[in-house]
Amino acid sequence: MAQAPTPELNLPPDQLPGLFAALDIAVLAERADGSFHPLGVRPAWFRDFCPSGGAEEPIHLEECFLFLEHFLVDARAFWSKRTPGRERSGPWTESDPRGVERHLEAAALFHAEQNILLIELLGGEYEQKHGIYQKARERAIEFQKLERVHGALQASQAETASLLHSAPDTTFRLDREGRYWDFSDIVPNIDVPNLDAEGGQGQPRCVTDVFPPGIATTLMDSLKRALKAGGPQVTEYEATGDGPRQDLEARVVPCGAGEVLVAVRDITERKQQEEQLSEMLVQMRGSRDDLLVILNQLDVGAALVDERGSVEFLSQMAARLLGVTADQIQGKSWNEMPLLSRAQRDGLRVVSAQPLKLRHRVSLRGERPDGASFAIDADIRDDPRDPARRLVFFYDVSEIQDLRRLLSEKDQFEELIGKSGGMQRVFQMIEDLAQVEATVLIEGETGSGKELVARALHRRSRRAGKPFVAVNCAELTDSLAPSQLFGHKRGAFTGAAEEHRGLFEAAHGGVLFLDEIGDLPGAIQTSFLRVLQEREIRRLGETKTRNVDVRVVAATHRDLPVEVEKGSFRQDLLYRIRVGRVWLPPLRERREDIPLLANRFLGDLRAATGKPVRGISPEAMRLLMDYSWPGNVRELRSALEYAVVGCRHAIIGPNDLPPEALAVAAQPATLSIAASSDPDSERSRFIDALGQAEGNRTHAAKLLGMSRATFYRRLDALKIDPNSGG
Repeated sequence: MAQAPTPELNLPPDQLPGLFAALDIAVLAERADGSFHPLGVRPAWFRDFCPSGGAEEPIHLEECFLFLEHFLVDARAFWSKRTPGRERSGPWTESDPRGVERHLEAAALFHAEQNILLIELLGGEYEQKHGIYQKARERAIEFQKLERVHGALQASQAETASLLHSAPDTTFRLDREGRYWDFSDIVPNIDVPNLDAEGGQGQPRCVTDVFPPGIATTLMDSLKRALKAGGPQVTEYEATGDGPRQDLEARVVPCGAGEVLVAVRDITERKQQEEQLSEMLVQMRGSRDDLLVILNQLDVGAALVDERGSVEFLSQMAARLLGVTADQIQGKSWNEMPLLSRAQRDGLRVVSAQPLKLRHRVSLRGERPDGASFAIDADIRDDPRDPARRLVFFYDVSEIQDLRRLLSEKDQFEELIGKSGGMQRVFQMIEDLAQVEATVLIEGETGSGKELVARALHRRSRRAGKPFVAVNCAELTDSLAPSQLFGHKRGAFTGAAEEHRGLFEAAHGGVLFLDEIGDLPGAIQTSFLRVLQEREIRRLGETKTRNVDVRVVAATHRDLPVEVEKGSFRQDLLYRIRVGRVWLPPLRERREDIPLLANRFLGDLRAATGKPVRGISPEAMRLLMDYSWPGNVRELRSALEYAVVGCRHAIIGPNDLPPEALAVAAQPATLSIAASSDPDSERSRFIDALGQAEGNRTHAAKLLGMSRATFYRRLDALKIDPNSGG
């Protein structure tokens, strides 16, 4: 059967340099000035020797590789012939800038009218072959020594005797009949070929008369193997006797028809060293196994990664955390780690390439194929044995993540954040009011988060998923408010070109949030009260009514009882909307929530701006805690946004804060109170404020940095009679 033709490598020319790069071969072309430029992608090892050298930047190879200074002379002589073929340099060894020894080989060839130089990195296979060649060379040298001994025996008896007496080995001659000649008995006037002559000191003896039976048998077996193989044989045996143990090595070399030359060497010391090394190896293997057992029992995963990013070792714990087996990832790169996203793998590579002092822990978060979440931190260190390799430690922080989440849940309620007693009461009130359908009035200063309370109430109620419609009553006018709230019929008034559905109908089934209801125009308050009572509306221009299922949640920063006294707000409407009441404390009365809010806002702003601002310095945080925050939470977020935009460092400092926050440090202490768990301390501050204000409650409220309504509420809660001074 005809043999199938060997398939040819059929690649486009522009892909060949990439193929060479994959084979760890650097391909370069010589320029007119004697420098070189790379063709295609440079292998990673080549960039270690030549860090510079882009597609257009010249490379001076003599400066990168010391050996090439001489080989390029031969290469250029070869290129001048402009003939096919190649000129090889032969392997050489050179250290890269990190001190790692590299085995390399270069080849010059002339192709497409260009002087091409190939530089190949010789890997482990070359080192293995090189070791074998070295051992063979050493063995050959030893055999050559024996052959020189044999030649000397034949050339000169006197020279032979001198050589043998100076050599450390015991050398003798043995034939297939078992006859033995010891060269130490050679007589100077007897020729080597006549050593078997009868009589004299050169007469042969029987090998069994010289050696114990076991050793004599071993030597005769080695003789037969050497004569049959036509080459040398090596045999080890132990000398017998009453003295200390002695290990010997016999090297048997054919030296004539039916004869061999035997050199016996004492290898006792070498055998002892081998036994010691063997014991040390056993101990090392045992220590390694013990280390692996301990490592696999720890809650820390470990991996060893080579300079190319391939995993050389993966502990059981690391394999479990990463959802693979050691066999699946052994010898492969991070790119083949199925659990990690592309961004996470890129993050590991980027951090690994940085200097050790600049590296930080890499957070790996995501979901496993079964839907379970994982949280892993990776710490990347240098391998102390080879700085080009990396040790990666993986820490399972899932439980810590869960604990943080549970703690965060206690401090956060929907979009509201706070651990203070006042905020915890707000959270509980929202939960309670979410179970009923009553109208709710949310009271609090501007910027304190009243709309967030309304949205939380909506999401926790049975109306979640239905519309949430928010309107600022301050934007309503006497003329447009009825149409905006209740809608109108086409042609109801000038400009009513089509029918319009009002806000009540838009919120049908859900929640209508009326912010700043204290600013609701007086003309519409009566109609609004009727809608709350009857649960029906009438569009402008229509006579029929429409039923609406809407829960009304109102909010105000005004003191509505005072507005009722002024006549600007209907008293019956106040009673109607104030069935459920939520009082949202100002930020200055819950200062312990400022760090939580600041860190939350900082995380949001870091993601929005892309600036790597990690935290707030203690000095800056102290200023934030001391400031009275008249704009409350909204002002705090604006202040942090101001700081992030102007910050030039990773940590926000005092000088990054807005001027009004900085001014706090220069102000004398005031009577502004922080939320306190000590009612007596708070009570004394209120009494002191009333005393300084000479009983003027409005002035006392200003001294304490709060509104009159808040001041009155706290007086009532603390059971302070302003007229009696306590």
